[in-house]
Amino acid sequence: MNSLSTFRRATLLPALSCLTLPAFAQDPAAPEVAVPCVDGPLPLTLCYGEWADCAIDFSSDLDTFRFLGKAGDTVNIVVSGVSLCLDPHLVVRDPSNATILDEFCEVGCNTSCTLDQTLVLPADGSYTLLVRDWGNTEVGSYVLSIEKLLPDYPTKSLTYANPLEEIEIDHRGDQDFVTFEGLAGSEVLMQVTGLDLCIDPEVIVYEPSGAILQQNACNIGCNTSCSYPLNFLSLPATGTYVVQVQDEFRTETGTIGVSVQCIFSPDPSGLCPQSYTNNPIGTSFCTSNANSTGSAATLAATGSASVGENRVHLTASDAPAGQFGIFFTGMNQTSAPHPALPAPSQGLLCVGLPFHRFGVIQSCWTGQFGMRVDLDALPPGMPPITSGATWNFQLWYRDGALSNTSDGLAITFQP
Repeated sequence: MNSLSTFRRATLLPALSCLTLPAFAQDPAAPEVAVPCVDGPLPLTLCYGEWADCAIDFSSDLDTFRFLGKAGDTVNIVVSGVSLCLDPHLVVRDPSNATILDEFCEVGCNTSCTLDQTLVLPADGSYTLLVRDWGNTEVGSYVLSIEKLLPDYPTKSLTYANPLEEIEIDHRGDQDFVTFEGLAGSEVLMQVTGLDLCIDPEVIVYEPSGAILQQNACNIGCNTSCSYPLNFLSLPATGTYVVQVQDEFRTETGTIGVSVQCIFSPDPSGLCPQSYTNNPIGTSFCTSNANSTGSAATLAATGSASVGENRVHLTASDAPAGQFGIFFTGMNQTSAPHPALPAPSQGLLCVGLPFHRFGVIQSCWTGQFGMRVDLDALPPGMPPITSGATWNFQLWYRDGALSNTSDGLAITFQP
């Protein structure tokens, strides 16, 4: 249970999550847009799934980035030198400012150099990335991308026996994800096809537990496309399987096609499970006030209202970029006129007391906040979400020296 004064202390809470936003698109083939890389006194904030097209402008140049992470997150960071001669050097510092990664690559001036690093985060909080040229002697452009393995945001679900799902690898270091539903004891065949020359398609298939089930790639140069099957994958568990799709060397772009076929199912019907769809869910209520962007932040949800499926993803749009925020929820709604929050907030309180707060998150370059509502890991003290119950959600967020709120969203849950 919380009072309105809670919001005065909100940004002192530990950072618990940060979700990708370009990759929040339902279509994994949708083009991703680079975060503008602007030199300035403050680090550039990235979220999982975002990427930046940057440059070392002079030999002693140092670019600084930040992202919010949670202890135990497995994070993949790629720094791909676009210019010849540039030798990318990456340093990662944890929230205590301790260095947890210090790597570089050096291959001379005949080819470009790419760093591909995966690490497990030791603590909740803000992480710093430092990028420069190794030796401080060269200049040139590079691409930086960061992704959580595995992502929390909604992904495209493959349907058995459908044609190839086309997945666009938009930039160096890009990796996209699709899923399929599997039944323990069944066998499936997956086809992977590079649909453009030069791209070397690699897939990693993860079990519902997150363990790697299969990994494969092919590369045959730029004279022809490359494809292969993953034959008769035996599925060890029932649940959602995640397929990570990327270029093997993280340097090429293009389209990769992926499909899945049901070879055997122990189900009496002989069929493998149907794919999930990410549908809009919930009903909006209580419009809040405009923020510094000139718009009022709006809240939406996708996935399913089924408690059993546990697939609810919240997205707040039209918020200012790089600001902290908190989603909160309760079973009551305030009555119009909706009460204003204490100054310096400009927001309205749509969700009535008592309410429960989720972790601190940060808006990304798109001005969106994203969070998965894990029904099996709700905030401490919050009662379980059950079928037939209506829960109301809202976002509070910083807006420079002020703060504001989104509108409200009511979700009635089903079995």
